[in-house]
Amino acid sequence: MQESLFSVPPVKNEPVLSYISGSPEREKLIAALKCAKGYEADIPMIINGKEVRTDEKIMMNPPHERDHVLGYYHRGNESHVEDAINAALMAKKQWASVSWKQRASIFLKAAAMIAGPYRARINAATMLAQSKSAHQAEIDSACELADFLRFNVRYMTEIYTEQPNSDEINWNRLEQRELEGFVFALTPFNFTAIAGNLPSAPALMGNTVVWKPSNSQVYSAAIIMDIDYADIVTFRKNKTTISANYDEYVETLDMIREKCIKEEWYEECIIIEDLKEIRVRLYVLDFL
Repeated sequence: MQESLFSVPPVKNEPVLSYISGSPEREKLIAALKCAKGYEADIPMIINGKEVRTDEKIMMNPPHERDHVLGYYHRGNESHVEDAINAALMAKKQWASVSWKQRASIFLKAAAMIAGPYRARINAATMLAQSKSAHQAEIDSACELADFLRFNVRYMTEIYTEQPNSDEINWNRLEQRELEGFVFALTPFNFTAIAGNLPSAPALMGNTVVWKPSNSQVYSAAIIMDIDYADIVTFRKNKTTISANYDEYVETLDMIREKCIKEEWYEECIIIEDLKEIRVRLYVLDFL
């Protein structure tokens, strides 16, 4: 058995992009907003890694554009709460056994995805769901959330490094372990970053979490969940499976995306954005 002492990558604040006229980030954000407004999202609960839908669907509207329908989320009941708690307790032992460096790798990769390929999408969702400007969404859902995930990894290592004093005879050692039971994260409506940080921080430390986002923030919270789960990616319009043929399609993804926008296939545009990160997302899940 090989043992090593690891150091996490240096951490710094995610740079805030300007979104000035003609900038690449502005164009990506405009495209993401157009995609998001072009179809109605269907957001299920995620319990035990599975999508759960109910007969009670709640409409989601932008606070600044009440006549527009962003989509619907599925409201749960007491039985779903019990299922989520049981799932968290069942996963507890396995998740707690994952080494700290593997847990750190998962959340560092999530930060990179938020700062990279998911940046425009999560900013657009925050602008629509919480009526924020481009700048407000940028400093919240992209920069602050990425910062939370990266700095939390550093703080975790600092906690693990803190040890009691010892002398020449006695070597005192302290080991951290997960909490008993599970953590319940009830997150607010106004900040996407806080919504992502409150459940992810205890999860990073080896705890299992039941996450209940604010009803008015479910739309942008769903993007965070999308980063954590790698589904089989398909074109819903023509049922062509792409994920199994990634290498065949990789050189033409930008061309396909442009065609999606030109033809106003908004739902497919979002799928294409996900597809660009399919390998990374599958790689993240390999740690589990």
